[in-house]
Amino acid sequence: MNWLHDYALNTLPPSSRRGRTYFQLTLAPTLNYRSFDGVDPSFEKMGPLGGFSVTPGQILNHSTAFGFEFGGSILYRLTRNLSVKGGLQFNFARYKITAFASASANSQAGMNLNSYLGYVVDSIARGISIAQRGNGSAAGGPVTIETLNNDYYTLSAPIGLELRVLGNERLQFNLGATVQPSYLLGTTSYMLSTDMTKYSKNPNSYRKWNISGGIEAFLSYRTGNIRWQIGPEFRYQFLSTYTSQYPISENLKTYGLKIGLTKMLP
Repeated sequence: MNWLHDYALNTLPPSSRRGRTYFQLTLAPTLNYRSFDGVDPSFEKMGPLGGFSVTPGQILNHSTAFGFEFGGSILYRLTRNLSVKGGLQFNFARYKITAFASASANSQAGMNLNSYLGYVVDSIARGISIAQRGNGSAAGGPVTIETLNNDYYTLSAPIGLELRVLGNERLQFNLGATVQPSYLLGTTSYMLSTDMTKYSKNPNSYRKWNISGGIEAFLSYRTGNIRWQIGPEFRYQFLSTYTSQYPISENLKTYGLKIGLTKMLP
């Protein structure tokens, strides 16, 4: 019996123990948009067309655009089904604006802020042109249609949880949620004036530090030591893009398809 015991200790392989720490890389093409809140009191009463009852959604010609994100995280498995994660992530978000460049748009643009480039809101320029001129001009001068890109480059630090809902060690369905403190690296976006009639640039009016939240659902499949995953995600920016001194709030929204791989660390 002693010989069998020594033989088992020295010869037989030890029982396997799954590690608890993992490294994850993710990449996601995204579709980006925004929501607006807060308007000038005169806009609420009269509307920028003067006496017509309109809403921001009726006069702003914005559209979604593609972006991307990629990042890396460290996961630690608390239980068989629950893991915590933290890492770094780069986000490029964009949405498009259709506007009119006007000879008179280089004014203060109703923003009470210094601006060096201005554009007239598309629907406003069209309304003035049809009602007053009918000759393709607005705001006192000739206009040309412009497509503006509102681009944002941010670096964030997602912290959150991943929960296995269904499956086994090979095929799984998971849910995830993160809180993402972020820093604005740069932007080429245009700000909307307080009367919602013009766009202009004002680099000093953007919030540098912000916070977002993300939720995701994905399928994962293990091949060897690597687990692959794919699934949809949604990201929402909690604080306004602009500083608190500006009365209009812009909150970015991102819809993505996240692809990733996870490998257990030794």
